Amino acid sequence: MSIFAVVCPTFEKRNPSDNLILTEFTQDDKRQFYKEQLLFLTNRGSVYRLDKCMQTIAVIMQNPKTKDDFFNLNDLDYIVGVAMRELNVRNTRRTRIQILKVLNIVLGISEYWATFKHRLVEINECLET
Repeated sequence: MSIFAVVCPTFEKRNPSDNLILTEFTQDDKRQFYKEQLLFLTNRGSVYRLDKCMQTIAVIMQNPKTKDDFFNLNDLDYIVGVAMRELNVRNTRRTRIQILKVLNIVLGISEYWATFKHRLVEINECLET
């Protein structure tokens, strides 16, 4: 799974309309497995290439084929929680940039904010520290 997280963004840059990794991730019989594994790796933090996990999450959230139905609102909240936790620990610049990119994408999802209003205050506090 971790190799998929590493190569997915590269495949997306080369051919966004035919990303082989996203095609694999979105097969009906494998979608839940890959989603759970990606969230598990993301939760492991920077030791397990958090930068690539966050980059892959950003690709999934921006790709027209996957942006609306790969992650549900609870998944997004889980990702936001991991992102805030990791912003408060020492990470590489690359990792921090990828975390902020994902948070920026989530900021644009009105359904998320309608459900998890308390997170906006928490994110502001996290970014101010």
